[in-house]
Amino acid sequence: MNKENTRQSNIELLRIFAALGVIVLHLNNGNQGGFFLKVDRFSSCQFVVILFEAVAIGAVNVFVLITGYFMAEKNQADLFKPAKLFIDMFMFAGFFFLGKLIATNGVPTENYINYIAFYNWFIFIFAGLYMFSPFINKLWRSISGRNKVILMTLMFVLFSLYPELIDSAHLQGVTAISYEGDMSGYTIVQFVLMYLTGCSLRDIENNKESVKKTAARLLHISEKDFNAKTLPVLYILDLALMIALSYLEAYMFGTQPHETIMFNYNNPLVIFQAVLVFLMFRSINIPNSKVINLIAKSAFYVYIIHHNFIVIFNIHPYRIDDPLLLAGFLLGMGLLIFVLCFVCFIVYDLTFGKLIALIARKWKKGRYIKVD
Repeated sequence: MNKENTRQSNIELLRIFAALGVIVLHLNNGNQGGFFLKVDRFSSCQFVVILFEAVAIGAVNVFVLITGYFMAEKNQADLFKPAKLFIDMFMFAGFFFLGKLIATNGVPTENYINYIAFYNWFIFIFAGLYMFSPFINKLWRSISGRNKVILMTLMFVLFSLYPELIDSAHLQGVTAISYEGDMSGYTIVQFVLMYLTGCSLRDIENNKESVKKTAARLLHISEKDFNAKTLPVLYILDLALMIALSYLEAYMFGTQPHETIMFNYNNPLVIFQAVLVFLMFRSINIPNSKVINLIAKSAFYVYIIHHNFIVIFNIHPYRIDDPLLLAGFLLGMGLLIFVLCFVCFIVYDLTFGKLIALIARKWKKGRYIKVD
């Protein structure tokens, strides 16, 4: 949500990978691409699907963390930005919903509102977070560094570690998030946690000491070694632990690995993964690239549009029993859907986007939420 001339192409590249990760998650999802349901339990093909899931599961957390990182010092929110998200969402949903009506000879398989809500929960929660962000930022800046550490520790324990332990025990009504449990992290609570994680990373950099240097000091190694070795190693260990524990839990409780708490958004390993990925991309030195920045602009549109192409390609009936072919299909289909979403974004931006830009220029009064 920052201007083009201040975009950092390494982080914009991360947005692209996160958007691709969201597509992979929904290719696996039983209600969409359905690959979780088309592999045998504990088979090599299931391992491929679980591996892709583990790599992609931090995508949503990454999006929110990036927002916190770049929004941390802002004292206002532009109401046009969430308004535009909703306009874009309703426009694309309307276009594809109309296409479904035509394909079914005018017989709706679901109503328009349910069609929007089922696939776009992220937009609703993210818009709410964004509108509250100036107040969150004000409160964040008003407390000392020590109190920030206490706050983040409490949030991590109460909203990540503790509820995941409770969820693993299949208890209800004893979390600090909701009566129904932690909702697998699909909540504004999780979004605020990741947003403040982004604010924390920004604070460390503003204190003239990079996140990498701080972590390197804590690990008693040089910053150079941390850049070259530690981040990738920690990421691989996190990934391996996530996968191993998912299989262990599945074996112990007779479930499937993808049904375990390891793939909840508020799982500590998933949160840690998002931080590690952000730090790895943050350490990449990429010159400002107009191409990367342009592609990254389509990230939210990928989220809004991609599930429609999963339906259009009728992926759900496919079953692939060769693990290499399955990996190639997941990666290839993910890239194809991303490209198609990008094309839709370009066409939309060059047509209806011009009208939205005109509205943005005309809307002045009451547009900003400011916190002094």
